[in-house]
Amino acid sequence: PAHMARYVTWLGQLGTIKASSLQPYLSAVNGFFKDHGLEAIALGDLVAKVRKGLAASQVAIDDTPVRVHLPASIIVKALRMAQALRLQLTAATSRELLQASPAREQVRLLRACTTVVLLYLFFSRGGAGIGCLTEDLVASEADGLRLYHRTRKGQREVSAERKLLCHLPPTVHSEVVQMLLFFDAIRHTLSDGKYPTARWAISTSERHDRWTANTLTGWLSEVTMALQERPPEGYSWTSHSLRKGAATAAYNIGVTLQKIKHFGGWSTESSVVLDYIDPTALA
Repeated sequence: PAHMARYVTWLGQLGTIKASSLQPYLSAVNGFFKDHGLEAIALGDLVAKVRKGLAASQVAIDDTPVRVHLPASIIVKALRMAQALRLQLTAATSRELLQASPAREQVRLLRACTTVVLLYLFFSRGGAGIGCLTEDLVASEADGLRLYHRTRKGQREVSAERKLLCHLPPTVHSEVVQMLLFFDAIRHTLSDGKYPTARWAISTSERHDRWTANTLTGWLSEVTMALQERPPEGYSWTSHSLRKGAATAAYNIGVTLQKIKHFGGWSTESSVVLDYIDPTALA
């Protein structure tokens, strides 16, 4: 623990790591020791006090806007915009027509709307949501929406039959089912009768290996700009705002914490979910 206290101090002196972001470093050390049959050392009162002291000594090097939840009303508007784009694109049934301007830009905006709406519905983390594969999130008129949490924390290496599942029946969100099916039809056309591996890729030729949560933040910005919606002054909407918005919206219409935790992947024993809920928001 004494060595770990010095290590935490050294990390703090780098000036690039927040005290609140240290846990992955400490967990990696503990995991390494446990793998070798030894007791974990990156824990205890001394390490906790050093982390607390580091947090008290750190100040932000830039004045970044505070991230806040995205209201559900904006997601409804995004869905309506996607439906309008669908009507505009219905006549474009060939690859050539879909790749022509302005259809190309309409397809990109449709993709942004579809992604934002779906990830909001499933309380998705930004990184996990943007990394979703086509087979992880499927839609059908008979079965509704099914999300298999391959990219959820702790689920990457889990076998198919043990993957966590969230299911929304077709009677719940039929409009969203139709939106995703239409988006998939466009992807199928642009990929010469195939489906891209990545759930949000428009075609098989699109590079997606470097997509991150910031990519999703960019798509969210495209949607909110098209809707002429802005966060309050001094605040921002990021990919994280989708997860906070979903938890807040659900809680404020009476959804139980047990169900919110299941859809959002929070531990049933954890109180972390409360950090994602703004109880002052209106239903």
